[in-house]
Amino acid sequence: MRDTEVAVGSSAQSLREATAPLALTTTQLASASEALKRTVNDAMNRINELGTLTDGSARSMSEAVEGLVKAWNQQASHLKLSNQQIEGAFNAVTKNLEQSLGVLHSFSTKLNDSLGSSIRDLGTIASEIADAVEGMRK
Repeated sequence: MRDTEVAVGSSAQSLREATAPLALTTTQLASASEALKRTVNDAMNRINELGTLTDGSARSMSEAVEGLVKAWNQQASHLKLSNQQIEGAFNAVTKNLEQSLGVLHSFSTKLNDSLGSSIRDLGTIASEIADAVEGMRK
């Protein structure tokens, strides 16, 4: 009976020693997973801030263009036909500003879509790592 107790105790000790590296790896993976989650959350916050700033800039540019058009329309009645060059230049500036606004809006949309996709992918990776760590713990 004593020999059986010793054998079982020895087997349990051997099993603990054999699984110790796996337990350490599981703990390290859990830490890495948590760090990755924090990184993803931080990136999401920064992306949201960038989106807010970009949208604000786009709105400001849009308001500036609208103000420019309004001012042009108000002042157009004062211009004579002999000032067609000024009108053409003003129209060119207005058109360029509108195109710039369109490019900024397109960039903002593409950036938001791309970064959102990247964040979803990172979130999926973090979730898979967390699931794998949880599976290893069982």
